[in-house]
Amino acid sequence: MAVAPTLLLLASLGPVSFQDVSAQADGAQSDPIHTSEENASPAPVVMAPVSRKKNITPPLPAKPDHSLTLGLAVRGRYDLRFNDRNRNGQSYRSSHLSYDTTILTAEYDSPVIFGAAQYRFYGGSFLYGKNGGYQNYPGEVNFPVYGYMGAKLGKKTRIS
Repeated sequence: MAVAPTLLLLASLGPVSFQDVSAQADGAQSDPIHTSEENASPAPVVMAPVSRKKNITPPLPAKPDHSLTLGLAVRGRYDLRFNDRNRNGQSYRSSHLSYDTTILTAEYDSPVIFGAAQYRFYGGSFLYGKNGGYQNYPGEVNFPVYGYMGAKLGKKTRIS
C-alpha cells in the first residue's frame, strides 16, 4: 500500500506537527518575530510521489502458423439382454462387457492447407462373434469414417 511507506518516511525525518504541514500546504508565511533556533520548525519536506511497480507481463508467444491435432478414443460396451436365446432355443437374460471401438482422429491446419480424417476399428465384441462369420479379435472390422483435404485461397475462401 502506498500510504504506509509515506508515513514511515515522515516519521523518520523527525517531529512534524499537523500545523506545520497545513501551514505549508496553505502557502502561509512564517512569522519573522518567532524565528529563533529553539522555536524554529523543521524545513518543509518535499517528497516525490510513491511510484507503484507496474505489473509487466511478458508478451504471449505468437500463435504457430500450423497445427496438427491427434486424437485417440477407446470405447467399451456393456449389453444387458432380456431376450437372448441359448442353443436349445430357450430365452434367458444375458449381460456382456467387452471392447467396442477404437477411434483415431487427425486434424491439420496451416495458412495454405487444411484437412481432417477419422478411422475406426471395431471387433472383439460379442456382436462380432463366430456365429456371424467373424474371428472375434479387436480391429477385425475397420474403415475410414471421413477424410478431407483442402486449400485456402483467401481469408474466407476455401476449396476442398
